[in-house]
Parts: sequence; C-alpha cells; structure tokens
Amino acid sequence: MLAALTAVTSRGRGGIGLNVTGMRLNLETVGWIHRGVRRNDRIEIKVIEAPTADIPAVRQKASRDERKYEKAWVVRMAKEFGWTIQKRPGRKRVPQEH
Repeated sequence: MLAALTAVTSRGRGGIGLNVTGMRLNLETVGWIHRGVRRNDRIEIKVIEAPTADIPAVRQKASRDERKYEKAWVVRMAKEFGWTIQKRPGRKRVPQEH
C-alpha cells in the first residue's frame, strides 16, 4: 500500500490531494482513497495488520505495454502545462522477440 500526499500546480491553480493506492502481485493497481485536501486539514493514518483489505474503489489492470502508463503520464503532464507533444514522423515500432 502507498499513501501519498500530492501537490499539483498548473497555470496559477493549485491543489493538494491524498491518494491511498497499492499494487497486487499481478501488477494490478488498486486504489481506495483519492480526495482533495485543503490547508489546515488534519490527516491521520493508522497502520494495522489485517487478514484482508477493504475492497478497492478503483482497479486498473496492468497493461501488456509497460510503457503505456509512462506515455499516459507524459500526455497528462503535457496537458497540465499546456504543452504540445509532437511525435517523430515515420517512426514505426519494431516488434521485440521474446
């Protein structure tokens, strides 16, 4: 499990969020909490040992293309910053042998 307090700013707007996520052995990403917080909000996290976890609110299966998430992150950040992504013309993906 990962609990992360994140801060994001873009074009003068800012936000702080709390995310509680995890990853299963099959590389499935799961998430329980994603909510905004404001200045002076109090956050308390208690770490416990339990035989099972709560059912996650979000499940995302791992992609066969490992770089898919990296690409999605780059696109999301470009959008946040107002950037334009230009792909190289004529560049084709070569299948890798396994």
